[in-house]
Amino acid sequence: MHALDPVPVVRRPTAGDPVELLSHGTRKTLRKSRNRLATDGLEARVGFTSDPADLEALLPHLETTYRDRDVAHGLPCALDTPAGRAGWLARARELSAAGALEVATLHLDGELAAYVLGVRDGDGYGVLEGRFSTRFARYAPGRLLEFGVLDRALRAEGVRFLDWMTGVAPETLLAADASRARVAVRLP
Repeated sequence: MHALDPVPVVRRPTAGDPVELLSHGTRKTLRKSRNRLATDGLEARVGFTSDPADLEALLPHLETTYRDRDVAHGLPCALDTPAGRAGWLARARELSAAGALEVATLHLDGELAAYVLGVRDGDGYGVLEGRFSTRFARYAPGRLLEFGVLDRALRAEGVRFLDWMTGVAPETLLAADASRARVAVRLP
């Protein structure tokens, strides 16, 4: 086994509101986002589903949103290869069929603006991935939805922490107040 960079997590607060876990700058970003939505007259709707039929209906929209950022930045997209796309679809479908996947969505005026795929694992809630449509970047839809996911997870019965499931760019995460060790098992 080889040690990897630790994964940032957010622990359930013993008292108070999860919003208190956020930095001043993050709270300001969320406030600005809500103000911009109100000023521009956009209706924001956050939804959560674990239903496999709902996932199937959402998959084409999730795929479009997944690709959006990579296209906007001229980056290769993991979904551009048949194997990458098949693996992404299989992971979502298999986790959903097992009852482990939750899809969180943010729609702005009925259009998908951001999504998060999450899994419940014992006393933790793991964020597998999250993406947003760059067309809505002015409203920080990813941040709005991440907070919705964080708030919901930390208020859920039995959840003690939210695991961001990534060691990449932890300074860009919505919030983190602890970390969990990670290891990799490599074959010789």
